[in-house]
Amino acid sequence: MMRLLVIVFMFFSLGVQAETLSIGSRDVIVYTPKSLGNTPAPLVMALHGGLGNARQFRFSLSLNAQADRYGFRVVYPQGTRVNLAWAPNGRVWNAGSCCGTAMRQNVDDVAFLKNVVRALERQGLVSKATAVGHSNGAMMALRVACGAPDVFDRVVAIAGPLLLKSCKRQKDLSVVHLHGTRDRNVPISGGVGPEGVSQFNFPPLQQSVEVLGAAGAVVTIETLTATHFLGSINRALRTARSVSLPEYVAQKLTQ
Repeated sequence: MMRLLVIVFMFFSLGVQAETLSIGSRDVIVYTPKSLGNTPAPLVMALHGGLGNARQFRFSLSLNAQADRYGFRVVYPQGTRVNLAWAPNGRVWNAGSCCGTAMRQNVDDVAFLKNVVRALERQGLVSKATAVGHSNGAMMALRVACGAPDVFDRVVAIAGPLLLKSCKRQKDLSVVHLHGTRDRNVPISGGVGPEGVSQFNFPPLQQSVEVLGAAGAVVTIETLTATHFLGSINRALRTARSVSLPEYVAQKLTQ
């Protein structure tokens, strides 16, 4: 069992909305709307992409305003640090057969992320847990959903497929795959993305539907004329559906 240590704690009663926790050796940022205080509420786990990090994803996804609107907490965990001079704050997740340092070291990110949720549950802060991830973070969210089906009941996977070929039986899991048809990092049809850093041979997105569906999950694919990146996906959503990416994610995870 990983040790939970609060390294920076800001009291909700004073109207401050964030705290930074350390679980094991990694930091986790928790954002709580002022209206919630210390009461139980839905929890959204937001998993950064490969070579991103929790603070970067908190900024680029811009989900906190939606947390205020819809009344949920957001937790931003950190992946495993990479040893790259050009990405000094970059981190990755072990999503199964990808990616990078976390995969090579066989980091048990399923146990880590499950423990993040359980630590907050022990504080009485979680009524249910869902997840959103981008790229390597989407692959990781899906791996957790497959390997620990009691953790999340909904997942929004942005630009990242499931890398596993089988899942534990699901009871009430709903998955939305949001993917750009112009993605040259993680191609929607699978294969090695010509602009991908990992040069990994990704499975086609349809495989996620089949594997998750066979385990009992309800899975949908929603495509956009967009590339791999959040900015492109956000612009495509605004153009096609008059909704921003953070609004889309909040709606899918709170419906």
